[in-house]
Amino acid sequence: VAELLRAKTREGASLAVSQLRGGLHGEIWKIRDALVAVRAIMEVAIDFPDEEVEILDTKALQARMVLEAAEPLSRLLARAEGGKIIREGISVVILGRPNVGKSSLLNCLLREDRAIVTELPGTTRDTIEECLDIKGVPVRIVDTAGIRETSEAVEEIGIRRARQKLDQADLVLLVLDGAEGLHSEDRALFQVAADKKVVVVVNKIDRALPLSCAHYEAAFPGVPVVAISAMTGEGIRTLEDAVYGAATGGHGLQEPGVAAPNVRHAVALQRALGAVRQVGEGLGADLPPDLLAIDLQGALAFLGDIIGETTTDDVLDMIFAEFCLGK
Repeated sequence: VAELLRAKTREGASLAVSQLRGGLHGEIWKIRDALVAVRAIMEVAIDFPDEEVEILDTKALQARMVLEAAEPLSRLLARAEGGKIIREGISVVILGRPNVGKSSLLNCLLREDRAIVTELPGTTRDTIEECLDIKGVPVRIVDTAGIRETSEAVEEIGIRRARQKLDQADLVLLVLDGAEGLHSEDRALFQVAADKKVVVVVNKIDRALPLSCAHYEAAFPGVPVVAISAMTGEGIRTLEDAVYGAATGGHGLQEPGVAAPNVRHAVALQRALGAVRQVGEGLGADLPPDLLAIDLQGALAFLGDIIGETTTDDVLDMIFAEFCLGK
């Protein structure tokens, strides 16, 4: 319920509703049941060594652990990252020299005149933060003061704050003035943001351009380059697609209505996967079943943390249902 109340987009609300309906629990129960069945086999080998019970060979158990536990857990964890993006969103910082059109870009993305725009360099003195929804991804976008050398005290404070916001960013939109071409300051700012995901935004394409997009792509290899006009809105949809692609790693988000693990669930699933892999390695090394059962019980306990279930009675039920013992 708390996730539903905190949802920032329609997709976030849909994810929370799927969670409330128990979509994730059904998948975890299926993995849990598979592990209970494997543990029952191991417990038979431990507790009833004198019974004539046919135990599956280690290769078959290894294959079963991968197919019915490790692979489904890995898929759930892959969905967790997409769920985190939908729930928490990303921080995007607009970076660039003074007067390249950063504030105009903010206004264009927001579809409103949020920031003051003039022809005077250094108009933006402080950071401006707003939230928007880009294809279901909550985006906290920050317009910053143009970074340059200055002796003006207020502007210097704004530049310092811009650098602080840059440190916290998930993605940087490096805005260039396409009408002026590529400056050495642009390259220097790119190096400042080198440890971040970056999209190069060539602005002012409504004017005559001295350089082609191919030139910018060569100057910033491996980095998405999007040409736009913040004045006319041309290219903005393409830029939004680039932001979405950078946020999701190019894979998109899971289908609507599909539950995704939250942070707490993801931690438990990661630990369960680690325990499952240890069991698989132990089977390959022919470790005794009593040692393997410890890791297997650990995996079940981690899954139980999510669905609120213990497993002792279930294992006993499985043992006596599947094997003819004590007769």
